[in-house]
Amino acid sequence: QHDQAHRPEELHQFGYVPGDYSSICNTCKKQMDWVDKRAVCCKACALGKLSQAKAVPKATRLTRPDVQPIIERLGGVSDMGWTFSELALMALISEVEDLVTRQVSAAQKEQK
Repeated sequence: QHDQAHRPEELHQFGYVPGDYSSICNTCKKQMDWVDKRAVCCKACALGKLSQAKAVPKATRLTRPDVQPIIERLGGVSDMGWTFSELALMALISEVEDLVTRQVSAAQKEQK
């Protein structure tokens, strides 16, 4: 099944967490159902971001260890799991990476 193809933590880093709540996706602005109250992104958008991230060379991707010092400065998070601040931070990082990727791509097209 499609849901089984991804470990939950793969999508957590892009802001998607399944649960029992409804909310609005920060990316596509559509309603998302059956998400955790900490989710900031729907599964479809998180899957899209995961695909984009996998297309980026690993050396240029940000991971939890890369941002852990920032997370700790924001409030000292335990290793018990993802907190809302971590999810929001990872979603923000993902959005910034997407924006930078689009800008670089547009600049490269202009140079050709």
